[in-house]
Amino acid sequence: MLAKFAFLLLPKDLFQGRPTERLLRVSGWTYLCAVVVSLVLYLISHPQYDHRIHLLSAAVFFLSYASVRIGVINYTWIKFGALWSLLEFIYVTVHTGGINSPAMVWMSIIGVVVILFFNRKATRISITFLFCLYFALYKLGEQGYISSAVRMDQETIAWALTYKLSIIIMVLLGALATDWMFSHLLEEIDKKNAVLEETQQKILQAQAHKDEFIASIGHELRTPMNAILGFNEILRQELASEADNVHVVGLIRRSTEQLLQLVNNILDFSQLQANRLTLVLEKFSLSHLVQEAFAKYQPLAQQKQLSLTIDAEGLTDMWAQGDKHRILQVLQHLLDNALKYTNQGHVAIRVRLTEQGVRFEVQDSGIGIAQEKQGKIFQRFEQANLETSRQYGGSGLGLAISERLVRLMGGEMGVRSATDQGATFWFVLPLPTERVVQKNADAFNRTNWSRQPMKFLLVDDNAVNLMVAKLMLSKCFPNCSVTDAASGQAALEALAKFEYDIVLMDVVMPDMDGPAATQAIRKNLPAPVCNIPVIAMTANTHPLDRERYLAAGMNDVIHKPLDVGEMERRISEALSARKSVIGL
Repeated sequence: MLAKFAFLLLPKDLFQGRPTERLLRVSGWTYLCAVVVSLVLYLISHPQYDHRIHLLSAAVFFLSYASVRIGVINYTWIKFGALWSLLEFIYVTVHTGGINSPAMVWMSIIGVVVILFFNRKATRISITFLFCLYFALYKLGEQGYISSAVRMDQETIAWALTYKLSIIIMVLLGALATDWMFSHLLEEIDKKNAVLEETQQKILQAQAHKDEFIASIGHELRTPMNAILGFNEILRQELASEADNVHVVGLIRRSTEQLLQLVNNILDFSQLQANRLTLVLEKFSLSHLVQEAFAKYQPLAQQKQLSLTIDAEGLTDMWAQGDKHRILQVLQHLLDNALKYTNQGHVAIRVRLTEQGVRFEVQDSGIGIAQEKQGKIFQRFEQANLETSRQYGGSGLGLAISERLVRLMGGEMGVRSATDQGATFWFVLPLPTERVVQKNADAFNRTNWSRQPMKFLLVDDNAVNLMVAKLMLSKCFPNCSVTDAASGQAALEALAKFEYDIVLMDVVMPDMDGPAATQAIRKNLPAPVCNIPVIAMTANTHPLDRERYLAAGMNDVIHKPLDVGEMERRISEALSARKSVIGL
């Protein structure tokens, strides 16, 4: 109600514009009201003081009002107006009864003006001064230096009434203005909040679309790269005796692997940026993890005539619990950089158990990193210098992804290096560890599945992928026979008619995808067919996708582009696990 009343009484532009403009405008209108009150008091004479003081006050207050209206954005006249009000108050009070004067009611108005337009320090000083003045007037009147008597004749009663009414009007207008400004401010806040919520929804929607786009592009890029790398591996084996051709095939493979790594880095960085990358905890052998990284990079080290060594003393039977895939990914990023920036000398992998957890180090004798450049190498798209980027290439994402993955796993990452003195990158992860002594060799070592006559059911709707997988299976398992199916439904029909040892199934297929087909195998087909090992072959590398495939009943996941060694290992492990279950 008060807000509506204020809207009718006060000028409409009083509450428009930025907060600073509103404050100046309110102060201007306050002084305009003071002009009116001063003129009224000038017209009502008082026998105890020269009422022309009010005429002078009206002029001062009008100048303060005019400075605001003409756009002088400063507080000079406003402050002077407040100071003049104080001087006028002292003058009138001293001559009209001191501490008992009706003019004392103006102290509240002056205090409010001081609080509104002065800074905190000046406000404290001014309020202290006002209370000291109040006390001084009381003492001066008590000692008889000023008269404390208040005249009660007809003239002074009209004057006192005018003072009282002016105070009531000023306080009422201030309350109305404050109420209106508060309501107006709440409306603006609600509008801004609504805009922010709408913007947030658009951002979330855009983020979701971006994630879908990147995931889709990643899947579509991996599909042709699967064919390129698959045919490349077959060519490399077929042309093993022709050195020149093997060199050309190797160049094609390295270029494709670089493109694949860039795609993987972009996908991982996007997931890290959106805080959507989840960790998959499992128990793994630390020595096997290091050996896996070593085996992958040993050929490249030999090609560059570098010494690649492992220092993992005491970790032979040590197992840890964590995300093996992500730890291996960080280790591979560090080895990539070490081999890239080292032209002669050595690269060493070290793993130690410390009080903080498991400490991994990759040391090289390469070009090193200047001290002043080390602070930014973990930032995205950053390298030590432009010349390094031009000479060695790279996207500048590897270390940024590694550092964020280590932090996601609760660890810490750093570097020790100097120019031309090599570099040592390290990271420490708080992984639970335990010693596990394996007395018996695993089933894979007892059975050489690559020489066994087996029947594979290969399910994929992409003809090129089928061709690549068939060729790779023929190299891994020379005595196998492969039947292909172009859909999940076709796979179910084939399993109902013939016996197979294992199913290799694509995930993304029309009508019935891989997980749905696997669930149908487990639920609808009779034993022992329903228990056949099913391995997913997919370009989707997100851990949540892997969990979804395993939850559907698949035994394992092989990621595209397919690797011959990885394919042979995982198929052999699945067959060995199946053999141990049925007790053969």
